[in-house]
Amino acid sequence: MRFKVTSPYGAWEEFRERAHTGIDLATPQGTDLFSPISGVVERIVDYGSENIGKGIIIETNDHQHVILGHLSEVKTKIGEHIDIGDLIAKTGNTGHVIGNGHLHIGMKDSAGHFINPQPVADIVNQSNVWDSVKEFIFTPLSPLGELLKDYGMSIGFHMVGSEIFFLIPAVLLLLFRMMIGKNFTSGWVLPLLYAFFVTKNIGA
Repeated sequence: MRFKVTSPYGAWEEFRERAHTGIDLATPQGTDLFSPISGVVERIVDYGSENIGKGIIIETNDHQHVILGHLSEVKTKIGEHIDIGDLIAKTGNTGHVIGNGHLHIGMKDSAGHFINPQPVADIVNQSNVWDSVKEFIFTPLSPLGELLKDYGMSIGFHMVGSEIFFLIPAVLLLLFRMMIGKNFTSGWVLPLLYAFFVTKNIGA
């Protein structure tokens, strides 16, 4: 799923007193929000029914600031170091919102000036696409993964069950396809693509 842009950066809507300083993405309320950048949580705000409502301000390694607003729930704390992909909040409709809830994404440079946060918005959408793919492919297999996890723990094996389940067939398929592949695509490209998606799932 790609979240639709409901208000782009620099937009002059009739209800605004100035050009929009961020980008608004139409997100269903309660959607998990994974951090689009690495950095330190500098501030957590709650303006009630005004401004961005509940929000998180993250300082990046190059001293830029990313603002995420209109959240329903915050799952991080001030001073915490976060990495790309960490679950940090759930989207909502807090603050000054017209229409349905959305995610406000803002960004300031190291001098404190608002800049176009499009790169951050793109990462939010990319992480959401991958999350949807994982849910579609791997959720039906999770019960077996849990059984393997319990078995692995019972014999003192520290790799969790879901990792065992996906790692073994990944290695076997990779070797098998390399041996029987009749051309470059079937012998190398397809196995490597499969291994990529499997390792992405394990590392998630």
